[in-house]
Amino acid sequence: MKLCWILIFGLATGWAQAAAESSIPQYDKYIKSTESIGVVGKELAGDVTNLYTGSTSFSNVDLSVPGNSALPVQMARRYSIENKHDLSMVRDPAQPQNWGAIEGVRQFAFGNWELDTPRLSTVMSQELGWQVNTTTPLKRCSLIGQVTAGGSPANGSPRHSTTYPGPSLAWSGYTLHTGSDEQSLLLATETATPMPTNGGPYHWVTNQHWRFSCLPTTLNDGGEGFLGISPDGTKYWFNRISRRNIDATYAPYEFRPGNYRTRHTYQSDVFLLATRVEDRFGNYVLYNYSNDTFAKLQNITASDGRQITVSYNGANAIATVSDGVRTLTYSYTGNHLTRVQQPDTQSAWQYDFSQLANMEPQPWYPSPFEEERCREGAAPPGPGDDQHICYGLPMLIGTASAWGIHPSGARVDFVFQMHFQPPVAPNYSAWIFGLKEKRISGPGLAQQTWHYQFAPNRDQGKAQCAAGSCPDRVWTDEIAPDYSITRRLYGIKTNVDQGMLLQELRGYVPTTTTQFPASGARIFNSRRGGDWDVVDDATPVLVTGVTGAPHFFDETDYFYYVSPKIGTNPLPTLQPGAQVLTSERYMPVTERKTTRDNWITTYRAVQWDGFGRATSLVKSSAAAP
Repeated sequence: MKLCWILIFGLATGWAQAAAESSIPQYDKYIKSTESIGVVGKELAGDVTNLYTGSTSFSNVDLSVPGNSALPVQMARRYSIENKHDLSMVRDPAQPQNWGAIEGVRQFAFGNWELDTPRLSTVMSQELGWQVNTTTPLKRCSLIGQVTAGGSPANGSPRHSTTYPGPSLAWSGYTLHTGSDEQSLLLATETATPMPTNGGPYHWVTNQHWRFSCLPTTLNDGGEGFLGISPDGTKYWFNRISRRNIDATYAPYEFRPGNYRTRHTYQSDVFLLATRVEDRFGNYVLYNYSNDTFAKLQNITASDGRQITVSYNGANAIATVSDGVRTLTYSYTGNHLTRVQQPDTQSAWQYDFSQLANMEPQPWYPSPFEEERCREGAAPPGPGDDQHICYGLPMLIGTASAWGIHPSGARVDFVFQMHFQPPVAPNYSAWIFGLKEKRISGPGLAQQTWHYQFAPNRDQGKAQCAAGSCPDRVWTDEIAPDYSITRRLYGIKTNVDQGMLLQELRGYVPTTTTQFPASGARIFNSRRGGDWDVVDDATPVLVTGVTGAPHFFDETDYFYYVSPKIGTNPLPTLQPGAQVLTSERYMPVTERKTTRDNWITTYRAVQWDGFGRATSLVKSSAAAP
């Protein structure tokens, strides 16, 4: 018996020694990972650009605290370039019929940057807040089976009022924000869509496998909240209402037969903030907010002891954040974030986004006739008449600049310019502030510049329509510092292929220094059937030094799987023709065909499950014809 006890003691001692010894190199690896110098890439400013439109946003995680679970405890912020970014408006009570407005500065947690925490958002009237058009306006979540005052099925659209007579054309439904990801919420109307076997009933879904049931009340307004479940089983309690004033929308109304006036609707961003996030093992993170109308984050705490505390300055902008060891300090010029001091007190993020504050398209009307025709929305009579006179009103094409400096010292300069986004129908178009140029420089760095061009422009689109064939796609050129070019083609047909990447062409643009492959190399074109097209010989004209049309030597075509409908986007009931196809269905790439060096490589998915995941793949290659 004595020998047995000795053996057991020896084994226990060996295990303890092994555990003690193994913890040291693991800790050493962790320390080394925090001390190592990482590589900062092309997106070192945290910038992300949608190359279909050129719209750009910025995001950064300033402080992250690792712990015993995968749930993040972090302080993150986000900036999205949009029209009238800094502007807020409220009704002037001295003006009748909502005609007058008092302008102010929009509220953000970081001056002009958004606090990036989990939340749901929508746009509602300032008068009523998040009240929906049903017989029970505060039941904003459990809409399945509810009806409007008129008896039609409820869909979450804003409640009517005396100053808000109908659903706003600016309403865009409910949106889920988690980190850099945004998803549209869909009414769970499709019985074939898989649902969790517990919990529920589930009233909302997304096309990225989130499901939402309802909480009976929020913490601060008496209306319903949402309980979200992510694909990995993590639960989110969206139950803290927060709101801020934004701008106004307007529409004509008939105040007596044949006489019209413009009625303004003053709008708010309304948020349902997540106050608790819990994974399927019971680990949780709590977000504690103030009771202000525009709620202020006080702290973040986790079940494993991690925490971040927040302090504010006199303008109600975040001044410092700390995890108890590291502290970051935020500085502002007016309401603009200009500096984020790092915990080492030596390095910092620096910004100047002042020119992005209140960008807004400025229409230019060439003649009273065009202005009158376009304001009336007159349909074009036919190809012989300058038919697409309303093919987007001309704009004064201006630029705006911004820059950011990384804590490493690298500087990134951005130039944004208004550009035309062709329509599907001749009387509808868009003008978007898209990225035109991006330049990286800094100590020890050779300056590198990327150029972006969007086509066709307005005049090219009108000319194609006048010839009887309006554009059915657009393209974006990205020209790298070495003059290599990637041309991406996107569809623009609403609820068919709008915004979907159809093809990529890669090659070089000719300059006095560009070197091309040997004569006889295969040159590709942008028609999947092989017909030559205007896209192929379109010259990027915005780049200094380019002498002609690009030479493409590599192409990839994309084809998509369209799943059965998984939910209902409410927008078409308010905005006929709204783009909802890509939100209401799973639409992964079903075939990707790349041609390079006279060979075609094909990736093709042939079977799918109920979640839009490929269950059978075929990969092949063959000589190009």
